[in-house]
Amino acid sequence: QVGGTFNFYDGVIKGQSGAGTSIVGTVTATPTGYGVRKTIQTVDSVTTETAILVQKNYAEYNGSTLVNYYSTLASATTYVTSGNTIKPLVSRTETIESTIATSKTVTLDLNGKNVTLNGVTLKNNGALTIKGTGTLTGSGANTVTNTGTLTKTGTSTIKNTSTATYSAINNTGTATISAGTINGEYRGIETSGTKTLTISGATVTAKNFAIYSEGTANTIAVPAVKITAGTIESTEAVSVYNNANGLVYVTGGTISGTVGIDDVEGSISVTSGTINATNGV
Repeated sequence: QVGGTFNFYDGVIKGQSGAGTSIVGTVTATPTGYGVRKTIQTVDSVTTETAILVQKNYAEYNGSTLVNYYSTLASATTYVTSGNTIKPLVSRTETIESTIATSKTVTLDLNGKNVTLNGVTLKNNGALTIKGTGTLTGSGANTVTNTGTLTKTGTSTIKNTSTATYSAINNTGTATISAGTINGEYRGIETSGTKTLTISGATVTAKNFAIYSEGTANTIAVPAVKITAGTIESTEAVSVYNNANGLVYVTGGTISGTVGIDDVEGSISVTSGTINATNGV
């Protein structure tokens, strides 16, 4: 249609030959709380753009430019373009696992909202930065599972309310936690594998181990755990528990608890920082 008004109430609009072919022009009105989500797919050299009406629970931005709306975090992480930012627009509960693909670099700006993951995890296989204000809460699964590169900035909180088994962050990749709060009702961060978990300014707390390491990286250049700043505290157990042959390398920060650091198989190097332990180091 050229000119005039096109009213579309439900269903899917598709157009072939690339971007901008499902809807050409600007959508000026949608039902309250809804927006248009566009996706592009190429099959057998034919590119199809699909437009559907979805709830505006999440928005994707390229810089300050709005790109798309999504109804679930899982949908947002699936379709987001690498390099872009996802922002929740409302506080909500998710029950579908969300995954960042290996090929993608994504920022999740919590945007002052509270996102709850009920029995599912946010899995990062690519490069994920979590920033902003707000809270990401998990229960019945690890809140964040990182196999790629994870960066935590901003004042937001990542927490887990499970009283056993699960952590706020489960890391087998490279993780740098530089700001905000990580809190586990059971454990704060569990890390393993050959890469490094770095704490460089955040607060990490838990009832059980605040940091539980089964990492095997064991050099000063690449330790299993590196703590340069921040606060690490367990209220009922060891704050930093090294349960493999990796190196825990401490150059700053404050570690507090009944036991500050317990090394079972690996090694510990402390060059600076403060350890406040009521029952030994």
